[in-house]
Amino acid sequence: CIRDRYQRRVHGEPARKCFRLVGGVLVERTAAEVTPAVEVTVERMGELLQQLNIALQEKEKALADHMTKYNIKMKGSQDIEAKKEEPKKTGVLA
Repeated sequence: CIRDRYQRRVHGEPARKCFRLVGGVLVERTAAEVTPAVEVTVERMGELLQQLNIALQEKEKALADHMTKYNIKMKGSQDIEAKKEEPKKTGVLA
């Protein structure tokens, strides 16, 4: 994973050169200086991803409720449901 590779490089060489974009300006820093900010950013991105997943699940539930309430069916969804219910028939050739 990228995160593991990053951790190995930074912790292995804290004096390694790093470049960071601060206010539209590319600034040279050491890996030890940049690491805390990167870790905070990664944590925030994880939290944001969780919030987006929760919002997506709520929207999917609201859509399903709306489709049920107004008896809306998507084109092709009946074919998929029929295939799931239908057992597959296999024949034996002798």
